[in-house]
Amino acid sequence: MIFESLFSSSAGNLYRVISNDGSQLIIDPGVTWKKLIKALDFKLSNVVGCIVSHKHQDHCKSADEMRIQGIEVYDSCIQFEHLKLKPFDVFPFPVLHDVPNSGFIIKADNESLFFAVDCANIVYRFGLPFTYIAIGCSYDIDILKERERNKTINRHLAERLLTAHMEKGNVLKYLTEKCNLSKCKAVYLIHMSRDNIEREKIRLDIQHKIYKLTGQTIPVIAAKL
Repeated sequence: MIFESLFSSSAGNLYRVISNDGSQLIIDPGVTWKKLIKALDFKLSNVVGCIVSHKHQDHCKSADEMRIQGIEVYDSCIQFEHLKLKPFDVFPFPVLHDVPNSGFIIKADNESLFFAVDCANIVYRFGLPFTYIAIGCSYDIDILKERERNKTINRHLAERLLTAHMEKGNVLKYLTEKCNLSKCKAVYLIHMSRDNIEREKIRLDIQHKIYKLTGQTIPVIAAKL
C-alpha cells in the first residue's frame, strides 16, 4: 500500500491510496477537476472509487466531476458502515468538526491506513497497528495566540481553528497515547496551515517526541500545500 498527499490545505485537498496491484482509492477530491486529473496523470482507469470526509468545498470540489466520469463517490459516515472497493476495505468513524465529518481506516495488502482531517479532536482508540497515519495538524496554539494579539488573523478564523481543527499538541497526544505505532512506517501531517504553524519545526518536534516517548524511529512527513 502507498499513501500519497497530492494537495493538502484549505485551498484544496486531494489524497490517494495505491494498492500493490495498482488500484487507486481517492480521498477528498477538493481541488479543481483540472488539477485533479493532472495530478492523476490523466488516468482514471485504475480508480476504483472515491471517499469524501465531509462536504466543505476544499474536500469535495470535484466530486460531481468524478461521478460524471463513472467513479462512485461515497460521502461521509452516514452513507456506509463498511465499504468494500476491491482491494480496499474502508471503515469510517465520526470525528468532531463544524459539519458532519468522518475519519477512515483503510485496509489493503495486509496493511492499514488511518486518515483523519479537519477535526478538533479524536476520541476513538484503535488497537490496530497502523502502517500509515495521515492526521490533520492545522495550527500551533502559541502562534495563533500571538497572531490574535497582533491582530494579524481574523477573529472568526481563529475561533474556527480552535473549535474545529487539530492543534499540534493534540496530534502528538493522540499519536502517542491512542495509536498503536508498533508497525507504523510513516506519519503524515496533513492540512497544515500556511501561517499558523511552523511546518518543518513541528514535523521534527513530533518525530523527536514520538521517539522519546515510544522509542520508535518513525518518519514524520509534512504534506505539501
